[in-house]
Amino acid sequence: MKEEMEKAKNRSEEIKEEINKMNQEEKEINDKLLERRRQEAEAQASVDEFYNKIGRKAKYSSDEEYKEAIEEEIKEVEMFVEKKEKEKKELQKEVEEMKKINGSQINTQEIHEVFIGKIKMEELRKRKEEVGIKKRTNDTKMINFENTRQRLMKEVIKLYKRAEGTRIKKQLTIAEYLKRYVEEKGINRPKIKYYGTVVENIESEERLYTALEACSGNGLLYCIVEDDETATKLIEVLEEKKIGRMSFIPLNQIKGKEQEGEETEKVKSLIKNIKYKEEVRKAIEFVFGNTMICKKGEDAIEYQKEYQVKCVSFDGDVFNGKGIVTGGYRGEGIIEIIRSIEETKERIKEVEKDIARSEAEKKGIEEEQKEIMKEMEEISSKIAEEEVKYEKERMERMIKIKKSERIRESIKNKEKRIEENEKIIFRNTQKLLILQNEKDNKNIIDRSEIEKAKKKLEEIQNKVRELEKKRVEIENRRQVLRNEYQFGIISRINEIERKMREVESGGDESDIEKYKEVLSKSMEELQRINEEIEKKIQEERTLEEQQEGIEKEKEKKEKIQNEREKKMARLFEKMTVLESKRKELIKRREEIGKNYEEIKGNKGELEDMLEETMKEIKKYRHVNKKAKDQYKGFIEQQEGLIDRKKEILDTQETIYSLIESLDEKKEEAIERTFKGVSKGFTEIFNKLVPQGKGTLVMLKKPYEQNQLTQTPSTQTQSENKFPITSQPKKIRTETYSGISLRVIFPAFGGDAKTIQQLSGGQKTVVALSLIFAIQRCDPAPFYLFDEIDSNLDTVYREAVSSLIQEQSKEAQYIVTTFRPELILPANKWYEIKHQNKVSTILPITKDEALKVIKEEGENQVSNGYTPFQTPMQTPQRIDSSEQLTPNI
Repeated sequence: MKEEMEKAKNRSEEIKEEINKMNQEEKEINDKLLERRRQEAEAQASVDEFYNKIGRKAKYSSDEEYKEAIEEEIKEVEMFVEKKEKEKKELQKEVEEMKKINGSQINTQEIHEVFIGKIKMEELRKRKEEVGIKKRTNDTKMINFENTRQRLMKEVIKLYKRAEGTRIKKQLTIAEYLKRYVEEKGINRPKIKYYGTVVENIESEERLYTALEACSGNGLLYCIVEDDETATKLIEVLEEKKIGRMSFIPLNQIKGKEQEGEETEKVKSLIKNIKYKEEVRKAIEFVFGNTMICKKGEDAIEYQKEYQVKCVSFDGDVFNGKGIVTGGYRGEGIIEIIRSIEETKERIKEVEKDIARSEAEKKGIEEEQKEIMKEMEEISSKIAEEEVKYEKERMERMIKIKKSERIRESIKNKEKRIEENEKIIFRNTQKLLILQNEKDNKNIIDRSEIEKAKKKLEEIQNKVRELEKKRVEIENRRQVLRNEYQFGIISRINEIERKMREVESGGDESDIEKYKEVLSKSMEELQRINEEIEKKIQEERTLEEQQEGIEKEKEKKEKIQNEREKKMARLFEKMTVLESKRKELIKRREEIGKNYEEIKGNKGELEDMLEETMKEIKKYRHVNKKAKDQYKGFIEQQEGLIDRKKEILDTQETIYSLIESLDEKKEEAIERTFKGVSKGFTEIFNKLVPQGKGTLVMLKKPYEQNQLTQTPSTQTQSENKFPITSQPKKIRTETYSGISLRVIFPAFGGDAKTIQQLSGGQKTVVALSLIFAIQRCDPAPFYLFDEIDSNLDTVYREAVSSLIQEQSKEAQYIVTTFRPELILPANKWYEIKHQNKVSTILPITKDEALKVIKEEGENQVSNGYTPFQTPMQTPQRIDSSEQLTPNI
């Protein structure tokens, strides 16, 4: 509607510009026409005077009579010219006054500001919805950030729990405390004196982590400080807080270790493979200096024969140069845990920054919502004040437009009269000049001059006709534009105003239903954050209640005012009726007074007649005097209901067409999917059961659907009755009620069986066929099966294994089993052990997997289980996986 209003306004401005151009063009033509009329008047006067001169010469023989006749004619012409000049001035004055009045009429045709306010109100509503969506999105982001932070905190807790099994748990806690203490107390200002732990100051390849942990011992968590004074101060803090003990490396008290051995092809310097800052170089050399690294222990032993230096292998075996070798199982990686804790804490800080930004954005959104609500209240109050004025101004505007048209027509007529008077004045002025010249000099008549004057007059008249034709064309075009403005643009603006009022009152039912559907979907999506939104909704409800109270108070006052106006109108009508009755009684009294003697003689008869008349009148006292008006109102209401019914029937037909189209698409999708699953089921069942047969059958059942249809007989309408709506016409269609599954196993002898008649293993085969068929229709990259072969015999297990191996080319399959048939085609095997109440997954080879299966089978037999029975608790289980890439 806003766009339509803008188009109407733009077209209105275009029409005004075109009319202004036409007015300018008409003014130019009028100026030219005025000049041509002067020339025409001069030429016409010359021709007329030539003929008058001939007549006078023929009429008057003496010069004295001739001059007297000329003087008398001059006086008459002067009087006539004076009269026309006076009449012209009066007409021009009237035209100027009418133009001023018409200008004031045109100014009232501007569009009222109240509708601009309504357009702005609509924009604010849309902006409010956008801000609301923005707020809900921000709230969702905050919830996601908070969930992420909680998840990361849990990861940090898990990492600390992992550290409990290592020797660095206590030192890690103390190092964290010292880091926080330094940050809070500012011990590193103005000069940096605390650098953190050794592990925080080094970077290396991940493959060196084990070697670094092995050769450094507990040195990874030694704290590096600038001097022994800082170390003493921090030790006092630990003693005061009773936190624990920590080792410090003061840079002013230590010296770096120089490398004694030389690097070879197999043995390299460890410290050269570590990255660190220059300011902590002495501490790093103190911990890792004079240490070599090699891939294998044999290389370290050979190297130590020549150089008596400390060596460490990639596996963490330490050779100290004195013949002592340290090695074995090391447990959890210390550096890996510390790195993971640091990375997770950094991510937590980033998430907390995101949460802070979202909080600031939330405050900004709330401020924007308050500003929008405040602006909406101001515009709403302004619209309410202007609404009453506008209705009156709109009616006055239409009256003034019609009045402006009448004034414009009157101006046009008066301008024509002015033109005629000017033409007459010019002609008579020219006549005076000719008469004065003729009076002073009685010249000889020249026939050639008359012919030239006639020819010139004819040329001027042709030009005048052309200009008149152009002016008429401009006037017709201008009238077309005025009609378009008055009956097109103004009517369109009124229609838009009416629609805008409908939008203000809530819109039509179809729009409301659409908005309800959108609102319902939005509420389902935002159900997770309802608690946060409820507070804002409560605030909005409070504001709406206050606004409703103000509107009710306003409606109450308007109602009182309308009642007063109606009461005044009734009193005025009553006064008018009484006045007319009074005049009628006065008239009757006068008539009675004139015929008093005649009435006096028939008094008894008149009384009897009066009594009979009053009795007749009493018979009709129950007649409804407003029946005619009510009948007219009912007819109008009936026409409106008929139009509304037609619209509803058209809408109903559209909706039914849409429902039918959607049903057809739904049935096509169901049939297409079912055909794909049915085809896959048949193929897979034939592979699992070569001599068997399996089919899926769609079950259908009829049902009745009511649909409103209208026959020609229902569209008939009597003169005084409403049309009769037809009864719903029943259309029989079919719908799906379920799926039937029929299978034939070789053991059945060709007879089809239902799922209830099958054994446990046969049901498993049927179920797997259906699952694989569905997977073919809707494939996925990953599938997990848990002991699907528990109820199958050897033949079916081999068939299932072959099928999984075939389909593993397109997807990854992970299967848990106790049977060797599914172990053989796999390319990865894992064993699940349960020790110390913890399940552990370990990779194994195919032979190991088959050995586990065999041992498990022997244990089951010894415990009294058959090969097809599964014990209640099994200590081991083998997972085999079919996958696209062997490295996964």
